[in-house]
Amino acid sequence: MLRRAITINFYTVTLSAILVGAFLLRIKSAFTDSITADEVSALLRLQFSSFSELLDNGVRPDGHPAFTQVLLWFWTKCFGDSAGVVRIPFVLMSTVAIGLFAHACKNWFTENAAILLAGLLAFLQFFVMYGVLARPYAAGFFFIALLVYGLSRVTKNFNGATFALLVFGFAGAAYSHYFAALTAVVLAVGAIFIIPKRQLLRVALTAAIALVLFLPHFSIFLRQLSLGGIGGPGGWLGKPDINFIGAHFFTIFNQSQGVLWLFAAVAILHTVLNFRNTSRIQIILLLVWLVVFATGFLYSMYINPVLQHSVLLFAAPLLLMGILGSFFIQLHASMQRGITIAIILVALSYITWYKPFQLTNHFGRLQELADLTTEWQKKYTPQNVSVAWNIDDPYFMEYCFHQSNAATPSALFYKNDGYAELLAAREAINKSTAEYFIYGWSTRYSPPEIPSFILEKYPHVIASHQWFNSAIYLFSKNPAGAIQDHPFKNQTIAVFPEQATSWSTPCATFNPKQPLTLDSNCMYSPTYERLLQGVLHHADEQIGVAVSFRRHTPGAQLQAVFEFKREGNPLAEYGWNGMMLSAQFPPDTLTHTGYFVLQAPPTLQLNDLFRCYLYTPDQSRTSVYNIELFTTKGHTFLYGSRPPFAP
Repeated sequence: MLRRAITINFYTVTLSAILVGAFLLRIKSAFTDSITADEVSALLRLQFSSFSELLDNGVRPDGHPAFTQVLLWFWTKCFGDSAGVVRIPFVLMSTVAIGLFAHACKNWFTENAAILLAGLLAFLQFFVMYGVLARPYAAGFFFIALLVYGLSRVTKNFNGATFALLVFGFAGAAYSHYFAALTAVVLAVGAIFIIPKRQLLRVALTAAIALVLFLPHFSIFLRQLSLGGIGGPGGWLGKPDINFIGAHFFTIFNQSQGVLWLFAAVAILHTVLNFRNTSRIQIILLLVWLVVFATGFLYSMYINPVLQHSVLLFAAPLLLMGILGSFFIQLHASMQRGITIAIILVALSYITWYKPFQLTNHFGRLQELADLTTEWQKKYTPQNVSVAWNIDDPYFMEYCFHQSNAATPSALFYKNDGYAELLAAREAINKSTAEYFIYGWSTRYSPPEIPSFILEKYPHVIASHQWFNSAIYLFSKNPAGAIQDHPFKNQTIAVFPEQATSWSTPCATFNPKQPLTLDSNCMYSPTYERLLQGVLHHADEQIGVAVSFRRHTPGAQLQAVFEFKREGNPLAEYGWNGMMLSAQFPPDTLTHTGYFVLQAPPTLQLNDLFRCYLYTPDQSRTSVYNIELFTTKGHTFLYGSRPPFAP
C-alpha cells in the first residue's frame, strides 16, 4: 500500500511540476515576445461590427475553420487585444493538452512513459512555439488531446465523461484546424483496431454526433476548400521533397543535431531492448502519424502544397507515444525514473539555459519595426524621415504603433511584390523630400532591388537590423553616422565595357569605344561567364547587376538574365532568372539605370557555371552604356540557417 502511494505520488507530483514548468515557459514567452504577423492577421480579421460579418468576411475567405476566430472575437471584446492577453487561452489549452496526452499514455502504457511524453511536449521548442501563438495550432492540439484521452478511457471506463471527451474531441478538432480534423479521422479508423468491439458502436456514435455538430460549418468548409490553400498558382508554399521528413524530425527536436541524435539513440536502444513488448496500440499510433504525414505529403505533391511542419503538430504526440510505448519497462522502476528525469532535464536545460527559447527567432518581427521607427523619428523629427513598408496589410503596423502608444506614420508604400510593381516603389521613393528614409519589411518577399533604388537618393546606410524573415534599415542623404559594413555594400565582380575582354561578344559589329547597341540585328549583349566558386561564397549572399541604358523609343524592353548551368546536366539550363529592367521606369523615360538582384538558391554547387547577359525581347533599339555585375552580403539569416554551397 505504501509503495503504491509512493508511485502515485511520484507520477502526480512530477507531472504537476512539468505542467507548471510548461505553463510558466509559455506564459513568459506570451508576454515578452512580440506579436507575429500571423497573429496580427487573425486580429485584422476581427475588425467587423457583427458576428455574421466575422463569419462571412473573417472566416469564410480564410483557410482555417472558425473556432480560433470566434474565440478571439469574444476574448478580445472582454480582455483587449494586446499580444500577451490574446495568447492566454492558447497557452492554457496547450498546457492542459500536455496533461491529457500524459494521462492517455499512462492508461495505454506506463507512468514513466507518460512522464517522459509530458516532459518532451512541455519543453521541446516545437511544442512550446505552437503552444504560445494565438493561432489554431494550440486549439487543434488540445482537441486531439481530448480525443486521445477519451479513447484511452474507452476500455476501462466508458461513462458519460468519456462519451463527452470523444464528442468534443472529434468536433473541436474539425472546428480548429483541417489537419487536426484529418488526424482525428485517421485516429478514429485506427481506434477500430485498439478498442473492444463491444465499444465500437458507441465510439462511432460520438463521431456521428460530432459530424452533425460540424454541419453548420460545412458551407464555410466548401468555400475554403475552393480557395486552393497556400500553394499552387499565386501561393507561396512550394511542394515538399524527400528531405522534408528529415527536416521535420530536425524541427521537432529543437533544430539541433545533438538533441535529435540523443533522442534517436535512446529511442533505438529502448526499441531494441523492448521489441518483444511492442503493443498493437504503439503500432496503430505510429501508423496514424504515418498516414497523416503521407496524406499531407501526397496532397501537396500532386494537388496543392499545404504541408508544413506546423500542421503535423497534432499527430506529433502520437508519434512520440508510439515510439516510447512502455519505456524501458524491463528495467527497475528507479532506473526508469532516472532515465526519464535525465532526458526531461536535458530538454528543459536546452530551452531555458543553453539556447533560451524566443518565439520571435522563428517568425518575422513587427513590433520591433514600429519601435525602431518611432525611435528614429523622435531622433530626426517625423517631418524629416520618410517611411516605406513591405507588409501584408497597413493594419499590421497600425496595430504595433497602437500597442506602443505611438502615432502611426504615413507610409510611401505598404506592399510591393517586385517585378512589374517595382516602378511604383521607385516612383514613391523619388517623391520623398525627407533627409532620412526608413524601409522595413516582415514575413513576405522583399524585392532586393528596392534598397538599390533607395541608395540612388539616400546613398548612406545609418542603421541596419535583420531578423528571421524581416528587417529594417535607415538610409540618409548625409554621411554622418553611416555604417560601412552594411548589407548592400557592393563587391564588384565585372564591369562592361571597361573589362570587355571578360565578356564574350555575340555580335561582330560591337565597338568597345561606343555604347553597345541592341536591336533586331543584335538582340543579345556580351555574356559574362564564370564558375560560381569565383562569384559567390555563401548562400546568403546576393548577386546583382546594374545597367545604365537608353531606350530610343518609348516602351522599348530590356531584360537582364542570370543563368546557372551544371556540367553533365542533361538539361541545358539548371537555373534561369530574369528581370525586365525597362519595367522599372515609365515608358516615356528613356535614360536610366536598372537593377536585378538575386539570392541564389542553396541547391547550387561551387562548380556550377554562372552566366549574365542582357537582351531585348521586342528587338527595339536600346543603347547600353554600362553593365556592373556585383555581389552583396544580403540578409544573413533570411530563412534561418542555410548551408554553404556544395563543393
